Amino acid sequence: MPQTCLELVVYTVRNAEDAARARRAAMPHIRAMPGFLSWRAVRDSSGSATFADLAEWESLDHARAAAEAFAREEAFADFRAAIDGLVHMGHFETDALVTASQDVTA
Repeated sequence: MPQTCLELVVYTVRNAEDAARARRAAMPHIRAMPGFLSWRAVRDSSGSATFADLAEWESLDHARAAAEAFAREEAFADFRAAIDGLVHMGHFETDALVTASQDVTA
């Protein structure tokens, strides 16, 4: 079975409420992209202006294509404008040697 790709993006925003609104508006466009599997959108629990998105894609190629589309398509202009700075963006695969069901305390 091919490995899916997890894309983690951590970023700061200019205004948290505006950014949340823009992110919600972008969600249908992201969900419609080829290779999209899931998206988990989170905010820093301390109330700071730091957001993170964890998206799962069918492949690294799909994740890269989505990132390129996000950078250029008009549908994401408001979301891009809400972002103040990029903290981290990376692509990851599941570590087959460690799973949530394993006892990591042993």
